[in-house]
Amino acid sequence: MLSFILTVLAFAAGVYLYLVLTCFFTERAFMAGYHSEILRTSSHAAALQAALRALARRAPFDALSVAEIEHAGLVLAAVLNPRAVARIVRLLARGRDARLLANDDFLRGVVFTHGQLLG
Repeated sequence: MLSFILTVLAFAAGVYLYLVLTCFFTERAFMAGYHSEILRTSSHAAALQAALRALARRAPFDALSVAEIEHAGLVLAAVLNPRAVARIVRLLARGRDARLLANDDFLRGVVFTHGQLLG
């Protein structure tokens, strides 16, 4: 019985470590911030900005200024699918470099690519 409990605990620890390393919780935090703000304001752009501001205290997003986060939220508002933005946030967190959100060329590329996928 003890070996079964230890096996289950090891499996749970492995799953948790996998989720942490793939930045699953960052994506969930972004979506939670987005959903809570969209219920308050019903504005997609404001909800994206609020969700990005909620991540501003976490690494690697703490390297960005408030103005850069606000600008990224406004530009990414053109991407109408918040889950697509959440996946981008997850990939940036996984790469441990969120400075791409301050790069206008990157943001334009994201919006252009997402627009091409819809069209």
